[in-house]
Amino acid sequence: MQAQDGIYGSFTLGQKIVNLDPLNDRLQDPNGLNVDVEFVNNYWILGGEGHIILGKHFVIGGKGVAMWNEEEVPDSDPVQTVKIVGGMGIGSLGYAFLAGSDKQVRLIPQVGLGVSSFLLQNKFEFQGNEDNFNNAFTDDQRSVLTKVGLAIDVALAFDWYIKVIELVKIIPGLGFGPLVHAEAGYTIVPGNTEWVRDFNDAGNDQEPDLSFNGFYFNVGLGIGLSSSRQ
Repeated sequence: MQAQDGIYGSFTLGQKIVNLDPLNDRLQDPNGLNVDVEFVNNYWILGGEGHIILGKHFVIGGKGVAMWNEEEVPDSDPVQTVKIVGGMGIGSLGYAFLAGSDKQVRLIPQVGLGVSSFLLQNKFEFQGNEDNFNNAFTDDQRSVLTKVGLAIDVALAFDWYIKVIELVKIIPGLGFGPLVHAEAGYTIVPGNTEWVRDFNDAGNDQEPDLSFNGFYFNVGLGIGLSSSRQ
């Protein structure tokens, strides 16, 4: 029986729960912004991951995911849109449990550390001006706030790798093949960080308190480059 050390990577698609209620409350506050938009709390996340297996079991990896949504304010003139973009990048360590007679199936508990971020944009369309570089530079009515924080991630990953080509002319024992990757995890973002603009902070008011906390899962397709070990 053999196990594959190697390098593996995949593109992933999944779902993430993000609590945007604090943002919705702030936007719709009749004594404040009074912006009639509401963001949902579950999102498709698009991303990618890569990992290296050493000594049959030890896994070093990294992953990134992103979600976004844009809502138009009803009856706004000029047209006003509010966009939210969130994401995280994680570096992780794990341990691969091998299964199957050919050791092509792996369960990988892993823990990771990285950063998470949100971008909040408020935009008004141009009024009577042609969309060109000069107007975009001088007349664009757009505000962008960002929020960045630490992210702690705990996940369980599943790999199914099939070596279909043996690259014997390059390195004996080196193989190449497709990878199916799936993952379920939970992200923790401790504390509350401030919203900032491109040149300074947005004031002492830290609301709304958004974070990339919560459960997620994804599945992906990719490729692997493996070296067989007995």
